[in-house]
Amino acid sequence: MSEITFNQYPQFFTATFLEWKYLLAKNAFKDIIISSLQFLVKDGRVVLYGFVRMPNHIYLIWQIQDKHERAKVQQSFLKYTAQQMKFQLQKTNLPELETYKVKASDREYHFGSVIL
Repeated sequence: MSEITFNQYPQFFTATFLEWKYLLAKNAFKDIIISSLQFLVKDGRVVLYGFVRMPNHIYLIWQIQDKHERAKVQQSFLKYTAQQMKFQLQKTNLPELETYKVKASDREYHFGSVIL
């Protein structure tokens, strides 16, 4: 287990789903969020003080550890969870996946945004 450092302050983080869709109402998607947060804690990137999962957004209070940049940790968390949600939708509900399709040069699907 890595040593916890406290040179950075705890931060409040909010992420919402595209058009405030209720994706997190389903257990499979809640589990994706939880496993992703567990990985970040075990990997020593964050100390997680708490989180709230709503059907269409999440709130986190976490502390990014000194060796890691806030933007990279956030990007990693959001990218991984979005990919896992896309895979889950591909397996179980292809029509719902189509509602996340976007016309963008850098992605085919868009699941959410960060609110600062």
